[in-house]
Amino acid sequence: MEVFKLDAQPRTTTGKVLAKRMRKEGLVPAVIYGHGDNVMCTLNEKDLKPLLITPKVYLVDLMLGGKVEHVVLKEVQYHPVSDRPIHIDFYRYDAADPIVMAIPVALEGYAKGVRAGGKLVGGVRKLRVQGLVSDLPDVLPVDITELNVGETLMVSDVKFDNLEVVDTKTLVVATIKSQRGAAAQEEEAEPKEEKKAE
Repeated sequence: MEVFKLDAQPRTTTGKVLAKRMRKEGLVPAVIYGHGDNVMCTLNEKDLKPLLITPKVYLVDLMLGGKVEHVVLKEVQYHPVSDRPIHIDFYRYDAADPIVMAIPVALEGYAKGVRAGGKLVGGVRKLRVQGLVSDLPDVLPVDITELNVGETLMVSDVKFDNLEVVDTKTLVVATIKSQRGAAAQEEEAEPKEEKKAE
């Protein structure tokens, strides 16, 4: 999994007035927790943008007070009107301990049902998996080659090496739906073409 590097500044004071002032200056307050003491800091909103607007998931190296904090993005609070980030929670991880992360699903293969005229409908875009940081991939590959028309692939049907899926087992990952309307139109069109040929 790729690592995203960010610079942060230590923060020792709290309060709504201070937070509002920081946001006017283009700064976002944040907290680091897990595996040690909680640490408050601020980040530049512009530096955060590439991390927040991408569907990709990163490990984050936070440069803070002369040392590196190895963290993952846990929660982002956004302003209800401007949709700008107003607070961020980072979780400090230990490479020796499993962590839970939501990772994008990548559907792979040419499904049998699609070859037969069905339509592929994707389900969840991300799945939460638990594993060591060293085992976390950029995407979770799901092979749909054997999926037929009318069949559904659920979380209970997928497995990944060295990772445990912690989402609900009944969540839909992919479905092949029948395109009956299109098939009916094709059947009606064929006899007309034959009459013209006669």
